[in-house]
Amino acid sequence: MKKNYLIATILLVAVVGILPLGAFASTLSFSPSNISIVKGKTVDVTVVVNPQDSVAYTSGATINFPANLISVSSFEFAPGWMPLTQTGYDLTDNSNGIVVKTAGYPGGLSNAAALGTIHFLAKATGNGVIKATSNSFVYDINSQNTLTGSPQINLAVSNPVAQSVVPRQTAPIQEPATVQPAPVSEPEPATEAITEPQPASISSSFIRFTPYNILAGIAVTLLVLLLAYTLWMRLSRKEEIE
Repeated sequence: MKKNYLIATILLVAVVGILPLGAFASTLSFSPSNISIVKGKTVDVTVVVNPQDSVAYTSGATINFPANLISVSSFEFAPGWMPLTQTGYDLTDNSNGIVVKTAGYPGGLSNAAALGTIHFLAKATGNGVIKATSNSFVYDINSQNTLTGSPQINLAVSNPVAQSVVPRQTAPIQEPATVQPAPVSEPEPATEAITEPQPASISSSFIRFTPYNILAGIAVTLLVLLLAYTLWMRLSRKEEIE
């Protein structure tokens, strides 16, 4: 009977001791979860801290990456974090492929939030893995590391697709059309039209007899007769006087 109580007590202590570890487990994660990039391009990887049921006060991420494929251009902490720049807490080593970033969160972090963003540059083609190491941690208020698991990203770097150059179609050069001069025709000698004199019409050579012309003719005749009579009378008187 005592043996059964002893076994039950041991199991209860074990369960009680294990429950806090499971209940207060924190995690790190990466976004995106997979990367396919072209050589010469950049990609951003966000490190996310999730304290789950605990409260995180200090988080540190130690990340390995394939240094032969990519390099770290820069790292930016997310708002709200206070970076720790002491030796061992802040490192960027592109030769060995290691980046270490650590920061505290004043007042504690109770919800999932980004720790920061890593800017990678793809410099060679190939496949590799970006992975958080066991040196990463998430400390609670008692400075206990509640982090579980080690996230990783599958990386693939390829060559850029060669763009086929389509030759530009150039319009054929058209030679200017030669303008043929119009044949110059020699002016034909002007022929003067020789018109023979037309005989005057008979009707135009005679005086046209109209009532006016007849009266005028009578008046002229009377005047001539009067002048002749006057002249004859003068001559007759002169002869009588002599």
